[in-house]
Amino acid sequence: MLRLIISALVKYWPITVLTLVSWSQGWGPFLGAIVGAVIWVVFCRRIPIRAATPTASAAADTSAIESFTADVADRSVPTRGVPEILADLHALTGLAEAKRTIAEILASVQASRAREAHGLSPIIQSLHCTFEGPPGTGKTTVARLLGELFNAAGVFPGRPVFIEATKSDLVAGYVGQTAPKVRAVCASAAGGVLFVDEAYGLMPSGQGHDFSGEAITELLTQMENGRRQFCVVLAGYSREIDALIRSNPGLESRVSFRVFFTDYSPDELVQIAEREMTTRQYRYSPEVLTAIRAQISRHGGKLPGNARDIRQMIEQAIRRAAMAGRATDLHPQDFS
Repeated sequence: MLRLIISALVKYWPITVLTLVSWSQGWGPFLGAIVGAVIWVVFCRRIPIRAATPTASAAADTSAIESFTADVADRSVPTRGVPEILADLHALTGLAEAKRTIAEILASVQASRAREAHGLSPIIQSLHCTFEGPPGTGKTTVARLLGELFNAAGVFPGRPVFIEATKSDLVAGYVGQTAPKVRAVCASAAGGVLFVDEAYGLMPSGQGHDFSGEAITELLTQMENGRRQFCVVLAGYSREIDALIRSNPGLESRVSFRVFFTDYSPDELVQIAEREMTTRQYRYSPEVLTAIRAQISRHGGKLPGNARDIRQMIEQAIRRAAMAGRATDLHPQDFS
């Protein structure tokens, strides 16, 4: 109690001092207390002041930087060994060409580490790469596994980190704000992978206040300076990513690997459907697989969204089963 009283007297010191002075001069305590309170409110109290921002968009840019720099460790995954991670990679349906390129990247990394262990100079090579292909083909999943592989192979210290960003996370709306955003996002990816989805959106449009060019310039600087601290994966459609790479010689020189993803075949899409139903703990019959294959055939043997469309198909079937009073079984009519 005494501590609280002393703390209050110190905090409101103008009131304390002027009350004592007023009392000692015979004016009574109230006059000094009132004057001291006025002085404290006007000069001493800390009134929070909100910094002026140009618009709500600029405030959003600031919050975007904070969201990337805050608590990266929480987004890390438990460290695993190379064989375990490769088993997960090879368990993915299809993606033969992408798997071969990932094996090539890993072999280069391991060869460089072996050279260093024998006192030789490492293989000087950027790990930055592109993931090119249609949507729903596992680009994000493989990028996560690539980050884990880099960590398990000893390329990056600590626990694996995976940061996913888009153009809005890198490009600001005002002069001088884009470069700090890019630096903040790259700093948050230290020790892992920065996955830039729909990266072709960074190509300058040449219209209005588009600071994409500034973002590319700063990203190139970070890719060069931090090539042993993190890996940038530029992801998106093949044609657009190819145009982005060719538009800037700096990007072309810093991207060492181009990983290509292709549409899933009908058989692979059915395999993905089986895995989805098993993972969600639903029972299904061979007739269900026939119904799924028929749905794929109606789209010409492939789905525009690939695995993404399969997941949506399964989710819709689960809702139909629930409406029919079934909580554990899927029937062919759920896919009609």
